[in-house]
Amino acid sequence: MPGLGCANLTHRMDLLIARETISERKQYRVQRGGILSMTPSDTLSPDSNNYIGESLRVAPIYGWGWSDDQPADFNMRLLALQADAAGAVKGGHGEIVAPGHKYNGYFVVFSLHHKGRWNFTDNIADYSICIFRELPLSWQAIAVNFTPSKLPRTYSTCGFARIGVAP
Repeated sequence: MPGLGCANLTHRMDLLIARETISERKQYRVQRGGILSMTPSDTLSPDSNNYIGESLRVAPIYGWGWSDDQPADFNMRLLALQADAAGAVKGGHGEIVAPGHKYNGYFVVFSLHHKGRWNFTDNIADYSICIFRELPLSWQAIAVNFTPSKLPRTYSTCGFARIGVAP
């Protein structure tokens, strides 16, 4: 049965390709500091503080979806970063500066979504974000520990985004 040998070889090649693809994916995530990283905490690098007062680009991504329509990309002026009790910077907030954008003048509260060591330039993270008309008093708690069930119900929309230096 010559066909059986050929099918068997094809199956083994498919398994090998699948194994290599999984290995490459793991390696990529480890290199990027993603969820498979051995880094003990999720944190923004110390140089991220240099961007307070600067314009950052927020690029909403689908992730698990948005609570309302996914907004278009926008610029945000970074106002503050927030560290947890151990000193790891977990997130922060900024003001949307995008004339003509639906959320111009609103506030963004963001929190790291994956483990790893991230920054705003060459190792850009995925964040859980919420957009608010007014900055909630609890923004520090949201930035450190993004828990959807504990969000103030005053948000306009929540979802996922990448945040980096504005072009």
